[in-house]
Amino acid sequence: MKNKGLKILFLLLMSVIIIQGCKKDEANPQDTARDNISRTWRVDPASITLNGIPISTLLAQVPAAARPDFTRLRMTIDRAGTYKVEGVDLAGVAPMGTWAFDGSRTDRIILNPGNIGTDITNLTSTTMTINYPFPTAGTIYAMLGATASVRANLVSP
Repeated sequence: MKNKGLKILFLLLMSVIIIQGCKKDEANPQDTARDNISRTWRVDPASITLNGIPISTLLAQVPAAARPDFTRLRMTIDRAGTYKVEGVDLAGVAPMGTWAFDGSRTDRIILNPGNIGTDITNLTSTTMTINYPFPTAGTIYAMLGATASVRANLVSP
């Protein structure tokens, strides 16, 4: 009888160990964010604001020939840590470079060259909202001051 009780206890203990060993590893939040970020994005022009002012309001004061066509903007971010911007020159953002998470954060990336901190909200596999500063001096947005805070919604094409 004593031997049967030990066998049952041993089987229960082994079952617990096996069940714990089969527990699925939790996904690393940065891996999930990297998967969601890594794609080619296009901007929703209606979502662009500078210092909270809709870009369409600001561009209405600029001659049509000088207005950037944000419908052509594409930003490709790859999993390996590089990015490329095409279609529109973004003041303060190099046309290509590297990106990395800001430390352990998944809601902020740093773009280089320039060490530009870009805050990310609403990140899914199909949408991302970004907020970043760029210099306005020498651009059609100079009336906003030395820098402007840009907010835009990006969507997968």
